Amino acid sequence: MKPQVDRQTYETLDNIDAECIRCELLCSEDCEILQEIAPTTPGDVARQVLGGQVDEEIRRFLLRCSLCGLCVNSCPKSLDIPQMVTAARRVMVDTGMTDTEVYRIMWVDHDWNAITLFRDTYQLNFDNLVKEKCYTLFMPGCSLANEAPQLIYTTIDWLNGQGGGKAGVTLMCCGRPLLEMGLTERAERYERSFWQKVKKTGARRVVVACPNCFHHLIASELKKDIEVVSMLELMVKSGLRVPSAKGKKITIHDSCPSRYGEMGKWARQLLGDYEITEMEHHGKNSICCGSGGVVSMVDKELRDKRSSRRLQEFKNTGADTCATYCMASCNTLSQKAVQGDVRFILELVFDQLIDHAEYQNKLQAMWEGEWGVYNDFRLRNSQMLDECRKEI
Repeated sequence: MKPQVDRQTYETLDNIDAECIRCELLCSEDCEILQEIAPTTPGDVARQVLGGQVDEEIRRFLLRCSLCGLCVNSCPKSLDIPQMVTAARRVMVDTGMTDTEVYRIMWVDHDWNAITLFRDTYQLNFDNLVKEKCYTLFMPGCSLANEAPQLIYTTIDWLNGQGGGKAGVTLMCCGRPLLEMGLTERAERYERSFWQKVKKTGARRVVVACPNCFHHLIASELKKDIEVVSMLELMVKSGLRVPSAKGKKITIHDSCPSRYGEMGKWARQLLGDYEITEMEHHGKNSICCGSGGVVSMVDKELRDKRSSRRLQEFKNTGADTCATYCMASCNTLSQKAVQGDVRFILELVFDQLIDHAEYQNKLQAMWEGEWGVYNDFRLRNSQMLDECRKEI
């Protein structure tokens, strides 16, 4: 039985089906999960989803795709395969092929999720940084705010020193995880709510630290006349540079959504005083750190396999430090790094190092003992945020 598909989703899938030339899976050159479904091509996948014929092999592929976009580089037609996978995930959700409960811990449109529960468990409070009215709104992203709250204060101090009035902070998620799960309608409601809150502050500029948030927000049609700018760009244009440690080499992990953007260039300019040695895969050819595409919620072994591959490339460079400009990547890679440091770029900018192991211990502890029982109860009984329940 064919699924009922909305126009946008249908067009995304139909385009891949029509445009895919069914080559010898050139798109799978650096992708293990595309290799696993061979000789099935992305065009075949799109056709099967539209026809309601998704077997277990294809379903497994769709859930385990990191949405990294590396396949687009190898595709002779440069087809947007990650967009096709996201559309297919929506169909799988709408037809009940995906149990969305597996993603509950990251339902960012609910009052309690992994992010908000962590902040409540450890009493992380940024109320003094949240302004009712401000010209500049700093958006650190979920991972940075939880793992390195001290860097939020330091960054705000730096922003305030650049002129343009006092900067405020928003702790809202950008909503991208909902899209990646295939929860498209909920993501759209959340996006409307997000921009309504931003506009209520009167902000004319949103400064973003997270590359995933940056690329998600900059593509939004709802931002209208609000400028979305990367924190790294502001720092580079201010003339800021990170002084290098004498005799130390550094390598840079490029975030997947930034493979065609400027963030990698800005990161390298900030770290230009270091001796930079590149990993085998970098820039537009960067590979996933393991945290992409909400894959860790369905296949933790694959997440670990991807992070181990990336860390081996770090080791092969002989660098002392791997710098990332994505805190989620920093968190994932630092868990298994056995040689050298993995550091978020703002740690180096402000010479303010974070104990990433301590953060991992806190993540585990919040699910243990009485607090663990309490947090699990709140997660299982969480309700959708009021502002996302309303039609705006």
